[in-house]
Amino acid sequence: MKHLQLGALMVVTMLSWALPAMAVKSLPTNDFFTEGQTWRIERISSTDPSDITEIEVTVGKGEYGDAMSEKNGKEWGFSANIYPLTIKANGVTIGNYAAAEGFGRLVVRLSASVFAKFQPFLQFDTRDQTSVIIGASTLPLSNVDYIFAGDYLRKRVECGDDDGHSTYIFGIGAKEWQGEFQGKSYTYRFVSMTTAQGTEIDETVFDEPKAECDNSYWVQDRRWKYVTYYPGGEEPDRYSYYKVEGETILGPTEGNLTCRDYKYCDSDWNTLESAGPVVSTNNQVYTYDEYGQRFMLEYDFNIEVGERALIWNSNSEVEAIDEINVNGRNFRRIIFEGASKGGDWKYWVDGIGADGENTLIENFLRPTDGSWFRFGACYQGDECIFTYEDFFTPSGVEINETEERPQTADEVMYDLQGHRVKNPEPGEITISNGQKVIYR
Repeated sequence: MKHLQLGALMVVTMLSWALPAMAVKSLPTNDFFTEGQTWRIERISSTDPSDITEIEVTVGKGEYGDAMSEKNGKEWGFSANIYPLTIKANGVTIGNYAAAEGFGRLVVRLSASVFAKFQPFLQFDTRDQTSVIIGASTLPLSNVDYIFAGDYLRKRVECGDDDGHSTYIFGIGAKEWQGEFQGKSYTYRFVSMTTAQGTEIDETVFDEPKAECDNSYWVQDRRWKYVTYYPGGEEPDRYSYYKVEGETILGPTEGNLTCRDYKYCDSDWNTLESAGPVVSTNNQVYTYDEYGQRFMLEYDFNIEVGERALIWNSNSEVEAIDEINVNGRNFRRIIFEGASKGGDWKYWVDGIGADGENTLIENFLRPTDGSWFRFGACYQGDECIFTYEDFFTPSGVEINETEERPQTADEVMYDLQGHRVKNPEPGEITISNGQKVIYR
């Protein structure tokens, strides 16, 4: 059964490289596996082309745990999200196995025992490599680029030579590969996949043209200030500064792509270090993950009312989309369900970003000293075009003055810094249901 298991799993070995397991904010589609993803492949006999077996691989719910494998011939202990895989052949379940990722490789456990070792199965690390491991084979690396497929920017890798060739797309799978089952040679061929969001992808995806960047979000000399603050005020606020400056070209084994560079600066906006390449395309915003060597989706401004940015987070469901005018500029604003529930998810503003930590991935390490992190202001050159308070701008209306009234049991209010206010003082400006209100 080993060769069947490896062959059936090959379609899920070419999936998107994820951030370390603790980065739980990454968009599910950009993770290595997501519960509910399904792949359909064909196993075709090399001696009898009419002998075709339909294989289906479905991903279950992952759980964080410890596992053992091998790396460079040595025992390798690791912790990761471990996902169960259900494999069917011609509609009949033939096994339940497990898969995990880490340190540039996918590993699989072909035994039901939780004590069994995971076997190294695919090497995703392409940087500075001349070859990659696929199953029991090592194939020459010929090209790496990016395509827009299945609604996301994805890394495409071509490898092989005259003795064998394969193309695979992170997050989708391999187009075709060779394997054995019960001592016979077979060709395994990608048929289609269904993402966790229900998007159907067929084999034509492997021929998509190379992606190009429009960088409509990462505008040259666009600058951001972020604030690290203490809710109790026990320490003064601290500030971080970032800006888009110049361009960078990824290497041929990271994916040939020219894009903007995101840089960390001091208080005078002088560059201290590069935070990495950034891309905006198709109304989406990506940052580059050095660890996984791929672009991670940070904002998807294509999201619509009723959809969730994160499948598992109800506060990330879009409640409304409107337009606000700030400093003579119109901005499209996305209002999340969390904005009315006191949660972390509140607003996205196109071209600006998020009001707090409600991004799809984490660019910055989460503080461990009790401090909180939020947006401060956005600049174009030296001109401030958007501040934190502007996220709460009423849609096309002036600030409402109201009579003093008691707070309803389910009403949630915030001050202009985004802190929840339980008992507003007379004359205090608060935010309630997306509008500024002056209490008298």
